[in-house]
Amino acid sequence: MASSEDNIGAALRDYSLDQLAQADLQLARAGAWQDSGVHQARKAIARLRAGLELLHKSPLAARALEARLRLFAHGLSPLRDMQAALATAKSLRAEKESGDDWRDFAHALKQRRDRVLGAALAVDPGFAARRAQLAEVRAALATIAWTRLLPSDLRHALKRAHKRVQRALEPARASSAREPRHRLRRRGRRLLLQIELLRSFAHATARPRAAEAAHAALHDVLGESLKRKQRKHLIDKLGREQDLRVLRRALPARATNARLRRLVAALRRELDNAQAVTNKRLT
Repeated sequence: MASSEDNIGAALRDYSLDQLAQADLQLARAGAWQDSGVHQARKAIARLRAGLELLHKSPLAARALEARLRLFAHGLSPLRDMQAALATAKSLRAEKESGDDWRDFAHALKQRRDRVLGAALAVDPGFAARRAQLAEVRAALATIAWTRLLPSDLRHALKRAHKRVQRALEPARASSAREPRHRLRRRGRRLLLQIELLRSFAHATARPRAAEAAHAALHDVLGESLKRKQRKHLIDKLGREQDLRVLRRALPARATNARLRRLVAALRRELDNAQAVTNKRLT
């Protein structure tokens, strides 16, 4: 490989373009009524945003682009939340006291999700307009002078991400409220995505200089232990809490009959249990 391409910036550029292509592919699937497409597209955008955040301490940082991607992801949130609520309701069908109620409610949620997706596609057939926005993002990525990214900028950006997670830990330990826990999940997930991204660079043989820069950043900022499994487990537990809250929002605000009261009570128990499990990992 030409030396001009053997650097951390070029590796990050190729990764970013690949995640953008993945998002476009998944939106094309969603536009053909594939219900998981929106969720997978948002995950690809999350990986892209995590990669771009590694430019944060560099003069190359594209903050307007980050804001655009944030709005893009948020625009897909209602569709993603409907899918998350449905998946969570299905997971609760084994509840002894309310299993039949959850089964019926999951069926109603599926119909609601299909209506929401249908309404979105009626406004934007095949998600063509959203995919056009991704094409604009691709053009914006092409304007970044990726090969000028310095390894020192990479280390500083990773250190910033790590400190943001550390600052979010204490509020999440002190409260079971949604916002501090969700903030920790968002920041922790982004750092984990960055760790996994840099590990993949560090193990790639095609770009030895990029591999060296990625390895050095991970070692200098996080030391010998990346705690990848521990980080992922915590993020998964916080994610379970969030999905339960999303499901609660899908229920009527007031439990007006015995069936709804059973569902709300079962959901409260499940959230309490989930928070207790998370708290053990936060100590």
